[in-house]
Amino acid sequence: MEESSCSRKQLDTELAKLKITLSKLQEENALIKSQLPRDPPIDGPQISLSTVTKTIARKVVSQLGADALSLGPDNLEESMRKVKRYAQEDAEVLRSLVVPLEEEIKALKEKLRATDDELQKCKEIQLQKKQQEPGSSESVCDMCANYEAQLVKMQAAAKELEKQQLDSERMLQVQKEDLAKEVEFRKEMEEKWNEKKEEHKIKVAELTVTSQTLQQTLTEAKKTFEQVQRSVNDELVKLTRGREEVQRHLIALQKENENLVGKHSKHSQQLQSESINMPNNVEELHVSLLKMREDLITAKVAQEVAQEKEETLRYEVTLLHEQMEQESRVKEQEILVLKNEISGLRTQLDKYVRDHRSLAEREEKLERLEKQLDAVLKENKQAELKVAELRQRVTSLQQELDTSEAVQKDFVRLSQSLQVQLERIRQAGSEVRWQHEEDIEECPSCHTTFTVTKKKVHCRHCGHIFCQSCLSHIVKSGPKQRPSRVCDVCHTLLVQDTAPYFSQEPPHTPD
Repeated sequence: MEESSCSRKQLDTELAKLKITLSKLQEENALIKSQLPRDPPIDGPQISLSTVTKTIARKVVSQLGADALSLGPDNLEESMRKVKRYAQEDAEVLRSLVVPLEEEIKALKEKLRATDDELQKCKEIQLQKKQQEPGSSESVCDMCANYEAQLVKMQAAAKELEKQQLDSERMLQVQKEDLAKEVEFRKEMEEKWNEKKEEHKIKVAELTVTSQTLQQTLTEAKKTFEQVQRSVNDELVKLTRGREEVQRHLIALQKENENLVGKHSKHSQQLQSESINMPNNVEELHVSLLKMREDLITAKVAQEVAQEKEETLRYEVTLLHEQMEQESRVKEQEILVLKNEISGLRTQLDKYVRDHRSLAEREEKLERLEKQLDAVLKENKQAELKVAELRQRVTSLQQELDTSEAVQKDFVRLSQSLQVQLERIRQAGSEVRWQHEEDIEECPSCHTTFTVTKKKVHCRHCGHIFCQSCLSHIVKSGPKQRPSRVCDVCHTLLVQDTAPYFSQEPPHTPD
C-alpha cells in the first residue's frame, strides 16, 4: 500500500507538472495569437509588400517617366535616392518577415522537444506503475484521460501552427514574386537611364562641335569686318584728300578769276583816267577804233573763256560733292550693315558662350550623376547580396520548417498510435488478451491483409495477432530463457534498456 501510495503521489506530481507545462503552452499560444494582430497579419505583409511595390512603380513611372526622359539631372538624383530608399525598405520588410519566422520555428522546436520529453517521462512512469502495481488501473485511466485531453489540445495547437505556417509560406512566396518584379523593374529603369545618358553624351558632343564651328565663323566674320573697315577708312581718306585738292583748285580758280576781274577793272580805270586824245585825222581815228575793237574782242573772249572755266569748275565741284555724298551714304549703309552683323554675331557669341557654360555645367552634373550611379549600383549589388543571403536564410528556415513539420507529423502519428495503445491497454483489463485467428483479417501494425503466404503469428506477451515482419523482436523469458516473438510495444515494455519503438521511425497511423 505504501508503494502504491508513493507511486500515486509520483503520478500526481507528474500530472501536475504536465498540467503546468500545458498551461504554459496555452499561455504561449495565446501570447502568439495576441501578437499576431499586432504584427502584420497573415495577408497583411503580402498586401503591404504588394502595395509598396505598386506605389513604388507608380511613383517612379509618374515622377521619373517625364523628368528622367527629359534628361533632368536633379530628377535623376532624386530618382537615384528614391531607388536607394526603396531597396532599403524592401530589405527591412524582408528582415521583419524573416525574423519572426525564425523565432516561431525556434519556439516550435522547443515546444516539440519539451512535449517529446514529457511524453517519454509519462511513458516511463506508466511502465513503472504497470510493473509495480498491475491492479491499480483506475488512476492510470484517469491519467490517460488527462493525457488524452492534453494530446487533443496539443493537436489543435499543432493544427493552428500548421495553418500559420502555410499562411506564412504563401505570404513568403508572394513576397518573393513581388521582389522579383521589383528587381526587373529596377533593371528596366537602369537600362533607360543608361540609354538617356548615352543620348545626352551624343547631344553634348554635337553642341560642342556646333559651338566650335560658330566660334570659327565668328572669328572669320571679325577678320572680314576689320578688313572692310580698313578698306572703308582708306577710301574715306582718299575721298577727303580728293575733296581737299578740288577745294584748293577751286580756290585757285576763284583767285585767278578775281585777278582777271581786277585787271580789267584796273584797265578800265586806267582808260577812264587817261586823257582822251582824239586823233587829228580820220585815218588815225579808224586805226584807234580798230585797236579798241580788237581789245574789246580779246577782253570778251577772255571773259567768256573765264566764265566757261568757272562753270565747268563749278559743275565738277558739284559732281564731286554729289559723288562724295553718295559714296559717304553707301559707306554709312555698309557700316550700319556691318555693325548689325557684328551685333548679331556678338549676340550669337554670347548665346554660344552661355550654351558652352551650360554644357560644362551639365557635364559636371553628368559626372556627378555617373559617380552617384556607380555608388547606387554598388549599393544595389550589396542589396542583392543581402537579398541572396536572406534568400539562403529563408531556404534554410524553410528546410527547418519542413523538418519541424515532419517532426510534428511524426509526433501526431506517435500521439495517435499512443492513444490506440493506451486504449488497448485500457481495454486489456476487461477482455481476454489472446486473440483468435478468425477475428483478425489484417495486421494491426502495418495494415496488410493476411493471405496463405502471409501467416498470422501471436505475440507471446499481449496475445495479439501480427504478421511475421512486425514480430521481429525476440525476448527471452522463463527459467530456461526461451526465445519468444513479441511486438514492438511489448518489446519496449519488456526490455527497458532499449530505445522506444517510435524513436527510430514514426509508427504507422492507426485507423
